[in-house]
Amino acid sequence: MSLILLRALLLWLASGICFATALSGSYLLPSNESFHGLLNLTHKNSTIQEAERLIAAAVEQQSIYNAFRVANPRRNNYRHDPKPNSSKLRRDSYDGPAPPSLNETVLAAAALIAEVDALSQLANGTYNNDTRLASQILETLTPSDHGKRHAEADGYWLPELSGDGLPPMGYDSSYPVLRVVTDAKYGAKGDGVTDDTKAINAAIADGNNCGKNCLSSSVKGTLIYFPPGTYLISSPINAYYYSQLVGDANNRPTIKTSPRFIGLGAIQTDVYNPGASGDEWYIEQSVFYRQVRNFIIDIRDTRTGSVAGLHWQVAQATSLTNVAVIASRDTSSRNKQMGMFTENGSGGFMSDVTLSGGAYGIYGGNQQYTVRDFIIDGQTKACINLIWDWGWTWSRLTLSNAPVGISLINPEQTTGQVAGSTYVMDSRFIGISTGIYAEFNKTVLDSSIITLDNIGAENVNRMIGFSDGSHLDIPADSVDFVVVGDVAVTI
Repeated sequence: MSLILLRALLLWLASGICFATALSGSYLLPSNESFHGLLNLTHKNSTIQEAERLIAAAVEQQSIYNAFRVANPRRNNYRHDPKPNSSKLRRDSYDGPAPPSLNETVLAAAALIAEVDALSQLANGTYNNDTRLASQILETLTPSDHGKRHAEADGYWLPELSGDGLPPMGYDSSYPVLRVVTDAKYGAKGDGVTDDTKAINAAIADGNNCGKNCLSSSVKGTLIYFPPGTYLISSPINAYYYSQLVGDANNRPTIKTSPRFIGLGAIQTDVYNPGASGDEWYIEQSVFYRQVRNFIIDIRDTRTGSVAGLHWQVAQATSLTNVAVIASRDTSSRNKQMGMFTENGSGGFMSDVTLSGGAYGIYGGNQQYTVRDFIIDGQTKACINLIWDWGWTWSRLTLSNAPVGISLINPEQTTGQVAGSTYVMDSRFIGISTGIYAEFNKTVLDSSIITLDNIGAENVNRMIGFSDGSHLDIPADSVDFVVVGDVAVTI
């Protein structure tokens, strides 16, 4: 049986026996032997068995590759060309394991297995519980006054746009600026059981949009709209240059990664080129003009190692707003998930973001960044792990229920580059063993400046601790203002 016919059978099962209620968004599945018998037959189908073997190998390779990328974050490091009389610079080479090939066969197999897994969840009764739990987690973490948005009686304004707008530059009457992923042209379903990866990426790429080999373009701006729903994906959504991914602000859509998801991040702003020593679609410091807002990203079910909700590698004129990432709450060492992996870049703005679970809420670094209104809770290692930066300003953070609030030590390369300036203001640390974790001799006395301005703390053992076991003798309940580092004071 072909993949196309088999997927059609699976979707017929989902649409014919399961239905979504308009009020709750949950799925109801009658118990009947015919459904379970037919589902059992699909599991025994040779096409599915072959797809499972293919995807098992791809997931294993992706886990190895992800671990390498996290341990060896890509930076814009250059060295002089060794040739005589050469003044040219060559980029550092990052040789390492290759990612799995995401060719059409692998992508089709991943989509098929994602739908099989979703139907299995429906059959064993875990799908409803899973989606309800996501909402409960966010309701528990988010105070009533945090990023509150009031739904209008007539709904969100964006879907009411005509869709016939034209680019302001590089005039092309055939180029669609507004794309709705559920339009028939693209075909996303948002029903939680149909794999929507291909449809979403088709909406983004439509009209020869600025993706691979484009580098940058200011004449192909796009807005890709996601109506409310649950969008199942089996490989990453690629956020293109000068593109905005926007969900319904009143009823945020969910991007749900499949258990056997193949990728580094559910949404990625830059894409590593296989076999290119770590080179990517875009230059790290030129990943401009992209926005992602109004989404819930659920990666809890994914078993692929070191996966992130967002592979957020960006520069100026970028923003991330009103987004929640829900990662696994598994407290064992197997949990290597991250809310956000941001290994490099050059600036940007993020606000109204909730990161729940995983090993890290944010793992990575950037040249300079401004962050406001983040809730980061329940990580097994640290809410934030800054492996490097020039300057990062944090405003109105709530960091809770983790061993470390903000770590300034790269756990993979403890002797490498360290964080620069870290300014935290008007923020809270709750249920944190160590608020700020650093290396005194190398970090604080060498390059890092830590500024705490109007900080509240509850159940915090030490506000600033160091890797040698010592800590700064300041109150662990509240901090009015303190600067730590190699600074000169003039009176």
